[in-house]
Amino acid sequence: MIELKDVAFTLDENLTVEVDDLEISESEIVGITGNGGSGKSSLLKLLYGDIKDFEGCYFFDGKNISNISKKERKVIFYFLPPIADFNPEDTLFDHVIRGQLNYKKFLNPYSPAQKEMTSDIIHSLNLSHLSNHRLKSLSHSIIKMANLAQGINSQCKVLLMDSPELFLDFRQKITLTRNLKKYAATGKISIIVASSDLDFLIKLCDKIIFLKNGKIFATGHSEIITDSLIKEVFGVQSIISKNIISTLPEIHIIE
Repeated sequence: MIELKDVAFTLDENLTVEVDDLEISESEIVGITGNGGSGKSSLLKLLYGDIKDFEGCYFFDGKNISNISKKERKVIFYFLPPIADFNPEDTLFDHVIRGQLNYKKFLNPYSPAQKEMTSDIIHSLNLSHLSNHRLKSLSHSIIKMANLAQGINSQCKVLLMDSPELFLDFRQKITLTRNLKKYAATGKISIIVASSDLDFLIKLCDKIIFLKNGKIFATGHSEIITDSLIKEVFGVQSIISKNIISTLPEIHIIE
């Protein structure tokens, strides 16, 4: 689905992001992590198509990204920044159904099918009881969940999220993780998440890309997460154990 070859770009004098070889498959959930300033958000913006001035090749479904129109990209990609804009006077339902805007007929109301899909997504994220509440009356974490619901509702092929766990409590993170996995399992969407929360990415992702100084240092999942990797990428001492139920790695920082 997504293929980057010998890609390099510079956003400022302090950081050049370089990707020699990266492939992201359909229905895959991929995490991007690293220290602050390592290039996580910049790589996400490149994948979204926000960065036009780069060297190398970027293909989506075998098509050069430069040959995909802005209108086409709006249907293919949906980008959710850490803090997204919203109309405080909108109800939660009104906000979430805007994800369907690219499929709405001009000057026509949303169809019954679009409204039903929106209600189903809101229900899956445990937000139904707040559906008619105005956003201005809701907490930051609920608004964040509503933004995520809008992204899922967009029916995009690639959902890109920057720090989606920001503001979420423990229960909300579990709900989000379960739903993103469910939607990826349909085979209709790939999900790419940039985050500094490695524990969150371990529970969510099929593959994690570790960045260091703008370059891919390592790519993989449980099998590559070691105390030496954590030390090299994040600069902290740690002990890695395995959860006795999930068998996923658990990172314990040594002060």
